[in-house]
Amino acid sequence: MQTKLVYISTSTFAKYNQEPVLTLRTAGYGVELNHFGRQLTEAEIGQILREKQIIGLIAGTEPLTEEVLKNSASLKVISRCGVGLDNVNLNAAEKFGMKVY
Repeated sequence: MQTKLVYISTSTFAKYNQEPVLTLRTAGYGVELNHFGRQLTEAEIGQILREKQIIGLIAGTEPLTEEVLKNSASLKVISRCGVGLDNVNLNAAEKFGMKVY
């Protein structure tokens, strides 16, 4: 059985406190962190979500366009870390059955 993966795209997430990551791992999720150390491009986040079959995304400000979401078939939930949802195409997320928080 493949581990359910959560990707954390914000480059500073868990930098000072690993508790959120440990909570996810204890609950049985695999966790991958943004290793670029910067905001991801549309192409980078699209490739990560598609190739790694991510089910949950703790999102920063990278562009989550309709094209990105359309090609992220395994993605079920987006939790936007920070203020605002301007970078998330909410209509596309709804269209593809993704919950956005």
